[in-house]
Amino acid sequence: MAAPQDSSKLDTQWKLKRILYTDPSGKWSLAEGTWKNESKEQAVVAYCWNEDNEHEKGTWFVLPKPIADAVLLQLIPE
Repeated sequence: MAAPQDSSKLDTQWKLKRILYTDPSGKWSLAEGTWKNESKEQAVVAYCWNEDNEHEKGTWFVLPKPIADAVLLQLIPE
């Protein structure tokens, strides 16, 4: 099992670029941003639950690239 990450580093690893979509209910959002791991920074798509939680802010997580690609294709108008 992987060791838990030091949560104090997360704010410096994840940088929000822009919100791509917010569900009409306001309960979740999709965004693009960057994730820095060691010395490498990469563009990512992240999902956020906008519901209140114990930290009183949304909970973001990075989508794996194949899933992010499929989700982004659904957002592109035909």
